[in-house]
Amino acid sequence: MSYTACTMFEGHYHYGVAVLVNSLYNNGYKGDFYIGYRGGLPEWIMDKNKSKSAKNKDGTLIVTFAEDLTLYFIELNTSIHFSNFKPQFMQQVLNVDSSYDHIYYFDPDIVVKENWNVFLSWADAGIAVCEDVNSPIQRFHPKRIKWRELYKKENYELKFKSSIYVNSGFLGLSRKQYDFLNTWINSLYVVSKHIGGLEKASFKGENHISLEMQNDYSPFSKTDQDGLNVALEMCDFAISYMGKEGMSFGPGPRLMSHALGAKKPWLFEPFKEIVAGVPPRQVDKDFWENATFPINVYDASLVKSKKTKVKIASLIGRFYKRN
Repeated sequence: MSYTACTMFEGHYHYGVAVLVNSLYNNGYKGDFYIGYRGGLPEWIMDKNKSKSAKNKDGTLIVTFAEDLTLYFIELNTSIHFSNFKPQFMQQVLNVDSSYDHIYYFDPDIVVKENWNVFLSWADAGIAVCEDVNSPIQRFHPKRIKWRELYKKENYELKFKSSIYVNSGFLGLSRKQYDFLNTWINSLYVVSKHIGGLEKASFKGENHISLEMQNDYSPFSKTDQDGLNVALEMCDFAISYMGKEGMSFGPGPRLMSHALGAKKPWLFEPFKEIVAGVPPRQVDKDFWENATFPINVYDASLVKSKKTKVKIASLIGRFYKRN
């Protein structure tokens, strides 16, 4: 079976990329992995432990960190916010090699916890998606009603399937579902008309969406995520939903850990945060467990120190944390 996966990053998110790849590899992922980027490349790509690197005619940097793991770094020259560029990048990856039977997208702040074979069978069951922390959004919630109204004006009929509202940080497709990427792109085109263009997103920064769009009852307060949830109502494919436990948002067997918010694991300071009553999250623990192999991003002493601090802060957090 031929498969591939991909992510995108800019700035300090390269730390997350390295640990994401490590976590995949450590759970059985082998083969090609595609990384879209904007701006400079991090130093760890030129790590002396890599076996080889090369550059294609199109500028793609190919780096092999293990005998059975090849990373393809593709510079993305687009003004679209990366959160809104996921289906386009997945299509770009498929254009590189159309032989893949499965394709997966992961946000760079995700750490994989389950064996890779589970992900392969998941996508065979339907479009693989995971429930968001803000789920559910019921059938007649104002947000869903507004979606139906706006998309009807664009000649799209939405078919309610579930009150589950999914997170856009992960998507898995088998070959028979690849056309869903066009559906997601079409959905995002409608979103763009209402948020002022796909350069804008719900994340803070110069391209932040307008104040009126930030309200949770606004139709596109989550931009790409709302676009994905609408696309699921536009399509006729079977959908395989994983609950909140899939991304460690709730109790149960975890497939992944997903770091929500601005304080990503590589920025999280355990002792500083626990003083404020904020204990380490599951993803903070998982991140440092995957920080050294096969991509070695950090000095061994730093990783050991971080693991110790996370353990101590977690212990304190059992007795002291902010409500």
